[in-house]
Amino acid sequence: MSKVVYLSMQVCRVNPGEKGKYIKIILSLLQSTSSAVVYECAVTLVGLSQAPTAIRAAANCYCQLLVSQSDNNVKLIVLDRLQVSYHVCVHTLLLMYLDFCSP
Repeated sequence: MSKVVYLSMQVCRVNPGEKGKYIKIILSLLQSTSSAVVYECAVTLVGLSQAPTAIRAAANCYCQLLVSQSDNNVKLIVLDRLQVSYHVCVHTLLLMYLDFCSP
């Protein structure tokens, strides 16, 4: 499945008009049971779109990976990607953080 994500990203770079169709495919792949596929999908979403929905979906995946993975090296990599996502769309992730912290 990782190849599907990579191919989708390449097609979107060559033909930006097809981006919406491939983003829907990537969003559906976020439900995968493979942590590697989920991570690749989240990275690809952040790379392809700055839409709040895509950034929020990627951030949710990063947070799920942080909770599910026990390896600290993996957690550091995911935290780095989460920081990159924060810089791409500060407002969306700030609202997400406030939702998370509110009772």
